[in-house]
Amino acid sequence: MFGGNPAWTKKDIANITKAGYENCCTVFACVNERAGSGAGVPWKLFKTPVSKGAKKVEIDGHPLLDLMNRPNPQEGGFAFRMKTMAFYLISGNSYMTRVGPEQGPPAEMYSIRPDRMKILTGNAFEPIRGYRYTVGGEKRDFKFEEILHLKSFSPLDDWYGLSPITVASKEIDTLSMNREWNMKLLQNDCRPPGALIVEGALSDEQRGGLEKTLEEKMTGYRNAGKPLVLEGGVKWQPWAINPKDMDGIGTDKVNSRKICSIFNISPELIGDSENKTYSNYKEARKALYIEAVLPDLDFLQDELNNWLTPAFGDNLQLSYDKNSIDAIREELSAVYERQGKAWWRTINERRIATGDDEIGKAGDVILVPANLIPFSDISGNISEE
Repeated sequence: MFGGNPAWTKKDIANITKAGYENCCTVFACVNERAGSGAGVPWKLFKTPVSKGAKKVEIDGHPLLDLMNRPNPQEGGFAFRMKTMAFYLISGNSYMTRVGPEQGPPAEMYSIRPDRMKILTGNAFEPIRGYRYTVGGEKRDFKFEEILHLKSFSPLDDWYGLSPITVASKEIDTLSMNREWNMKLLQNDCRPPGALIVEGALSDEQRGGLEKTLEEKMTGYRNAGKPLVLEGGVKWQPWAINPKDMDGIGTDKVNSRKICSIFNISPELIGDSENKTYSNYKEARKALYIEAVLPDLDFLQDELNNWLTPAFGDNLQLSYDKNSIDAIREELSAVYERQGKAWWRTINERRIATGDDEIGKAGDVILVPANLIPFSDISGNISEE
C-alpha cells in the first residue's frame, strides 16, 4: 500500500512476467509444473484413412516426427514444447514460426518471445495480415501463415489472449508486498518501526549520534535478540501495526492457493503440505493431467494439425501419446474396464470410446454374452411347473 491506495502491477507482458514469473515463487512453480508435465508427453504420427471404417496406421519414422523431436539446432523437443507452453501460461500468448523453403515442409521451428511480437491487423476479409517481430530496434515482418499464434480466451480483446498472471496480479502483488514487509522486519530485528522518545531537545550532533547508534546496535538480522541500553530519559515507543495482527503467513498461504487455482494446479504439487484437498500426491498428479495438461495438449495438437502437419502431406495426423502418462493410467484402465462390460455397444463403438481406431465392418457387431437369456424363458418354465 502506498498513500492508502494499492499500487498494482501494470498489465503489460514485460511487467507481469517480472512481477509474476520472475519474482513470485508460486507462479514460477505453477508454470513450470504445468508446462514441464505437458512437454514430457511423447508424440506420434498417423496416416489417417481415406475411406470410412478403415484403420489409421501409425508411422514410425517421418520428417515431421524428426522436427517435433528436434525443432531447431539449439533445442530439443522437450525444451521447445516447454518454452512454448510456458509463454502461453505466462502471457496468454505463444508464437511459433517455421523456417524452410517456400515450397515443401519446413526444416526448423522456433518459439518466439511474445513481448516482441505485434499483430498486424488487416480488414474484414483478412483480419490478420501478418506479424511484426521487433528486437534491438530491428523489425521483421512475418506472413500470416508463417506464424502459429496460440492464445487463451479473452472476452475483451480480439487479438491477444488473457494472461493468467493478469487475473492473479493482485494476489501476486500482495505476496510481493508481504515478502518486502517480512524482509524489512528481519532487517530491523523483527520489530515494527517505532520512535525513541527523548526528554528535551537534541542538537544535530546528538541526533546524528543517536541515529547511528540505533543503526549499528538495533537494525539488521545480526543484531536480533541483542538488548539496547537506553539512558537519560530515553525510551522506545513502537507505533506500527504488530506483525502478528497482519498475519502475514496466513495471507501468503491464502494468496498462493488462489494463484494455484487460477493455474488449475493443486497447491500440494508445489510444496503446500498443509493443503488437504487431495488425499495424496498421486491423486493430485492425476488431477493435474486431467484438468490442465490434457486440455493444453488437446489445444496444441489441434493447432499443429491445422498449421504444421499439412505441409508434410495429406492424410497425416499428429497425436500425443496419452497412454504413456503414468499418472492417468489407472483412469484409462477404468475406461477400458467399463467399455469391456458394455456388451450392448458395438466393437467399434467401444474402441472409439477408449481412444482406439475402428477395425472396419467387422467391428460393427454386438457381442452378446452366452450366459444371458431372456427373462420370459425363465418365467415360462416356472409357470408350467
